[in-house]
Amino acid sequence: MDIKKDANMGFIKNNNYSLIEADKDHVIGEALITEESLNPFGICHGGFIFGLCDSAAGALAMMDGREAYTSSSTINYLKPCTGKKLTCYCTVIRAGKKMGVYEAKVFNEKEELCAVATVNYFYIK
Repeated sequence: MDIKKDANMGFIKNNNYSLIEADKDHVIGEALITEESLNPFGICHGGFIFGLCDSAAGALAMMDGREAYTSSSTINYLKPCTGKKLTCYCTVIRAGKKMGVYEAKVFNEKEELCAVATVNYFYIK
């Protein structure tokens, strides 16, 4: 599996997410904000922000070649997301034999922390 290639298709591509940097310890993802990314109040929709976190964490969970699926997650929205781009920094909290826990932090263009997610993955292979 070419994680950088595979991580830029389907849902990820449709939502203007991209994987900028990836290794076994961290992933950096970006999201381009478009009109379709916004809620009725003109700020990024929470699902758009969460999708970025889940996509970045999923890429990191699969960096060692295992297949991983989200088992549970939480997200805290700290600041409304506006602008043209969001950046997500994802790190490993713990990667065990069957489960992995990852933290994803989302920043706006001013490098202000906007959201923090903890995403848990179940490894199937």
